[in-house]
Amino acid sequence: MTTIAWDGQTLAADRQCSYHCMPKTKIFRLSDGSLIGFSGNAATGLEVRDWLNGGGEKPIFDSENNTDYLRIIQDGSITKCYNLRAPLPVLLPYFAIGSGSDYALGALAAGATSEQAVEIATRFDENTGGGIDTLRLGSPP
Repeated sequence: MTTIAWDGQTLAADRQCSYHCMPKTKIFRLSDGSLIGFSGNAATGLEVRDWLNGGGEKPIFDSENNTDYLRIIQDGSITKCYNLRAPLPVLLPYFAIGSGSDYALGALAAGATSEQAVEIATRFDENTGGGIDTLRLGSPP
């Protein structure tokens, strides 16, 4: 799995790949300036990214490719989508998804940055690791 954390300014994600592949980026800036991070099936996550950028059709959910994504809109609002169903608003100022999300949420609630939250999740969740990527909302691509 993975850990994706949002602290209100920066989206952070680990780079671990569960299937013995090279580290991978799991967070992206979309063409509208919003940020997206995905957890689960990497190929489906990239299809979601492309679809939200206006390229291609919405990926179809099946039980083999569980994929969640967290999207941060330019105004800072957060939506979470579980298995390609309808996005749900998140009313907290911070949030996390993935296998290490409980550790990351605890760290965020205690005042950690998103990068620190992912680092903490790395210590306790065997499915989180491989380095950390970050994207700041509103920064140039």
